[in-house]
Formats: sequence, structure tokens, C-alpha cells
Amino acid sequence: MVDEAHLVSSQQLSMPSLPDMPELVMNHILDFCDVRSIFSLRKVSHNLRNHIDDVIPPLHLSEIKFEVREGCLLLVLSDDIDIKYESFSRMCYENDDDDVERKPVERKGCKVECNNMKHFLEGENFMDIFRSDFELLLEFQKTGTLERIVLQWCDDEDSWAIRSNLRKESIKCLEEKEKLLREVVMNPLKAIFEGFNAKQDVPLKARTFETRGVLPKEAKSLLKLFQAGTLKCIKIHDPYFSQVRGTHRYNANYRNPNYILSLSGIEDLDQWKQADELDIEGFHVMAAKYLAFLRSPNFQNFELTIPQSIVHSIEEYSRVTELTNVLGPAR
Repeated sequence: MVDEAHLVSSQQLSMPSLPDMPELVMNHILDFCDVRSIFSLRKVSHNLRNHIDDVIPPLHLSEIKFEVREGCLLLVLSDDIDIKYESFSRMCYENDDDDVERKPVERKGCKVECNNMKHFLEGENFMDIFRSDFELLLEFQKTGTLERIVLQWCDDEDSWAIRSNLRKESIKCLEEKEKLLREVVMNPLKAIFEGFNAKQDVPLKARTFETRGVLPKEAKSLLKLFQAGTLKCIKIHDPYFSQVRGTHRYNANYRNPNYILSLSGIEDLDQWKQADELDIEGFHVMAAKYLAFLRSPNFQNFELTIPQSIVHSIEEYSRVTELTNVLGPAR
């Protein structure tokens, strides 16, 4: 019995640790790991991290979603994995050696929250941390093809509440808020995408690219990261997800150039030219632009929905008879 116990003990002691696993066994383990497990294993040791970076195991992701929110950015990788990046500022009190009185000191940095696990990084910018994480994600994802990538602008509850208010000062306040949010989050995010574009060595493979509430010039910076040919469907939904929607100002300004469809050169990209399907929604488009767009050689079939009241108005004032001739009568 003593010899058997000694033998079992020796076998337990001789079992290899995770970093010392045979390469074939380790690769088999990595094949069954999800993105969270793989990134956790990279923190075990330098040798294991280098091995994972050399092998680049599949992440088993089906989609990636970027949600731009008020003062933060949310990276959604699956139904149960999302990472929130935002800045933080808090007051701390410190004692000076020559002074007994505690002095307030402001601590700034960023907060990264993943599935209710919070990490505070003092002195760091949350967009810089996101850039590092996204670069790593791009490196690992280049071996697989995603079903969908979404870039979405999200309003908070206050914006939806104020949106129904017809007072001019409220609308102006909301527009200033949107402008500030674009400067704090969307513009840096666009710069990050453009930075990766300059490298041109880590193309994203996905079958569908979808935007919601994002301006075409902002969507273009991410679209350029896609591998042309693999991308089959482009969806641009309501790029002017305006806080004045449903108000008198929204209706009065539909002829404003800022509210007119402008693809900002997206149509010149190979990713656009090699796509098979385009789905757009929520545009104000001038008739002349519609006709030029419909006659584009890139597309062979169209499904276009125009409210019947608008078509009747067009016909009544004889403004765009050519448009109705091309599209036929309203249904």
C-alpha cells in the first residue's frame, strides 16, 4: 500500500503544468477555447503567451459589435462577453509629511469592465486601452470569418425623452451634446480605424457590415478594414440618427445638405464594389441622386420602399416625373 501511494504521489508530481504541456496537446486545448479563455491563458506565462501568439488559435466569434455610448465605448463579442471602456475621475486624500491635514488629490484614468469585473487603470486613456485590445483582436481574428460586424451609435434614455420636446432650446442642447460625444468617442474611434488602415496587414473578414446612427464618413474608416470579396452585404441604417427626429425642426431641415445622403467616397472602395447586397434605411435623398444611384452598374436588383404619400406629393407637383417613370407607381 505504501509503494502504491508513493507511486500515485510521484505520478501527480510529474504531471506537466499548463505551460509545459506538449505542443500538440496544447494546440488541441486551444482549439476548444473561446476568446475569453484564450486571452486569460495568455496571462499564465511568457512562454504560453508566445506560443498562443505564434499559433493564433480560432476565437470562435460570429460577430463583433461596437456601441458608441455617452462617454464610453462598448465592445460586444458574444451574448455573454462584452467589454466597456470609459474614463473615470475620483478624489483621494493624501497626507503630506510636513502637514497633518489630508489634501484632496484628483486621480484620473480609465475603467475597463468585462462581465461585471471592473479594472481601474490610473493615468490611462480608455481609447488607448481599447486600441490595444482591438489590435490584438484583429491579429487573432484574421484566421476566421465573421458573420457580421456592427458599428452603432446609441442614445441614452434622456435623449429619447428630450427628443419628443419641441422647444428649440432643448433641441439645440441635444445637438451640442451629440457634437461633444462625437469629439470624445466617435472621432478617436474613427482615428483608430484609420490607423489600422494605414498598416494594411490585418484585414477583417466578415460577410455583413452594418451601421446604425453612424455617418457614412465614420463608417468608411471601418469599412476599409474589411477584406474585399469576403464582404457580401452592406447595411447603412439611418446615418442621421438625429436627436431632432419627429420634431418640427427635423421635418423643416430635410433639405439641409447635412441630412442628404452622401456616401463620402464609400462607393469608390473595393469592399463596396465587390459586395452583392446593399440595405439602406432612413435617408433623405434628392431625386437626382436616387437616379444616379439606381443606374450604378454595381447593382442589378432593387427593392425600394417610398411612402405612398410622398410619391403622391411628387406626382402632384410634377417635381420628379422621371423618378416615378423609373420606379413605377406607388404600391
